[in-house]
Amino acid sequence: MSEYPPTNISLTCTSEDADDRLATFMNHDSAFFIFRRFNALNLRHLLHSQAHLLSLEDKLEELKAQGHDADTSSHRERLMREVGYYLNTYNRALVEQSRLRTLGEPESVNVTGLTSQAKDHNALDVTEYLEVENDLITLGIGKEAKGWAYRKVEKILWKRFAKPSSSGVDPEAGSLYVYDDGNIQRSVRAILTSISTITLLVPVIIMFFIGNGFPSLVVVVICTALFSMFLAFTTKAQNHEVMMAAAA
Repeated sequence: MSEYPPTNISLTCTSEDADDRLATFMNHDSAFFIFRRFNALNLRHLLHSQAHLLSLEDKLEELKAQGHDADTSSHRERLMREVGYYLNTYNRALVEQSRLRTLGEPESVNVTGLTSQAKDHNALDVTEYLEVENDLITLGIGKEAKGWAYRKVEKILWKRFAKPSSSGVDPEAGSLYVYDDGNIQRSVRAILTSISTITLLVPVIIMFFIGNGFPSLVVVVICTALFSMFLAFTTKAQNHEVMMAAAA
């Protein structure tokens, strides 16, 4: 293994202007911070580093079996320095790989949007990496995943909240626009809150009129099931979150 990367590798560089345009667009929303994970390359690097460390370990064991004269001690000292360097590199790579595994995958609609933007500006060569969809990560941390309900509301309301993109495309022309995502999120939250409130209040109101007994139990069971289904299919709640909401 070499300490420094080789300098005789020919790199394929993309257009600087295309990179700048794509970076400007990506900066509009962290949902477009999409990059390759290079999972296979990372794993190959780890395996290669591991194999090299194993060979160093074998050499140390051989020296140990030879005894402790001056030559073996000097050789052992050099080997230990090499082990320290490559072990540190290997450990850092392991930690970085574990961090990469925690990063989520981008939504397909954002991958499509990024590709469309590159196509509009004749910069598809910049986004060739997006073709490997099973090896992409997003740095858009902290944003709630957009579920079915969000997409439906977005489809209806987005033109009301649209604003010109950096390229000057307006909502009535072109293929990709930048719009105020915050207003749509607030609209979705208001709609979901209203429906949830109605679903929870209906059994209380019905029970007030029909009183206690078996019919009341049926109403509670039906409304609880409806609420759980509503939560599961209109959001991207995890299974345990749906179960906890139903139990509450």
